[in-house]
Amino acid sequence: MEFACCKICFKEYKNTGNTTNFLVHINSEHKPHSANSTDQVHVGNTEQHQTPSGPSLSQRTLDFNNNACVSRLGPEKKKKIDETLYKLVIGKMLPPSIVDNDYFIGFVKALDPR
Repeated sequence: MEFACCKICFKEYKNTGNTTNFLVHINSEHKPHSANSTDQVHVGNTEQHQTPSGPSLSQRTLDFNNNACVSRLGPEKKKKIDETLYKLVIGKMLPPSIVDNDYFIGFVKALDPR
């Protein structure tokens, strides 16, 4: 059985394929919160973002398992670089989108211009 978990009060609701009960909970229990922000609804392993009167939003997933660099770097070196990047982004609370930033890309290319 999957559950939908409220990220505001952490109350869990059984999920039988829809989120009607959960959305009723959000609208009745957390109306001031939901009127001003985007609510995140976790259902099993998926994540949906819903706004009160707008379209659904999607969040980009970073894929660090791209094997394009493995042949040039070797699996151990790639793993070490990925772990170091994780620590930088998480440790300094940087937005994951930093990897798309032109300055960050330029910095990485300066480190290894291949």
